[in-house]
Amino acid sequence: MKRFIFSCFICMVLIGCSTEKSSPSINQSADAAESKDVTVTEKEPPKPKEIILFLEGNEKRFNVKDLPLIHKYVQTSPDPDLAMARMRINEIETPLEETSLYILRYACEAKLCSNILIKETKNEVQTRLVSDLSLFKTASISPDQEKLLLTFLVNEGDTITREKVNMIDLDNLETLSLLQSEGQIDLNFVWPILDATWKTDESIEVSIPKLDNSSLEALKNWYSLKPEDQEKKTIALTIDD
Repeated sequence: MKRFIFSCFICMVLIGCSTEKSSPSINQSADAAESKDVTVTEKEPPKPKEIILFLEGNEKRFNVKDLPLIHKYVQTSPDPDLAMARMRINEIETPLEETSLYILRYACEAKLCSNILIKETKNEVQTRLVSDLSLFKTASISPDQEKLLLTFLVNEGDTITREKVNMIDLDNLETLSLLQSEGQIDLNFVWPILDATWKTDESIEVSIPKLDNSSLEALKNWYSLKPEDQEKKTIALTIDD
């Protein structure tokens, strides 16, 4: 009987020692788990799906994916909301049924912007970059309502502007090449374009100051003259077929 009690005592001592030795191992494993670095991945804010602009006090909404250039610009912008807040839009009056035309200005630098022409119908939205780093000035539709004449300007000083004209095919928004009837005067932001009007469905006329050159000094002198003394030159431009 004494041997049995002694054997039980020895077993209890051995079990107790085994438990004490295993406890530190469990604690070390827990400490090791707690010491591991936890990596937290921050989710990027959702990209906007719509562009909301204000046109004469009313909201104008576009799906971003309908405007590929704008979509790319917004997606790569560090602050998409600010990029959209700086956009501006002008509506172009049109007699076309169920068709709206807009000039959207974005990515502006020193008040000069990239300009996108938007044609919106019930079935689709078409876009085309029509001028870069410039300001939208005027728009007029041809007598046959198939083409659009646009003028853009850049400022030089406080009073001098230099313009260019774009003629757009309203079916596919492609830019149409223009031929001058006489000589070859550079009308790409070199001269002030005083007027641009349709003469036929295929031609326009523009007027510029009648000067030997378009230097800033020459233009300032011309603008300083009385209106009746400001001579003008008319240039005929026809679509190059």
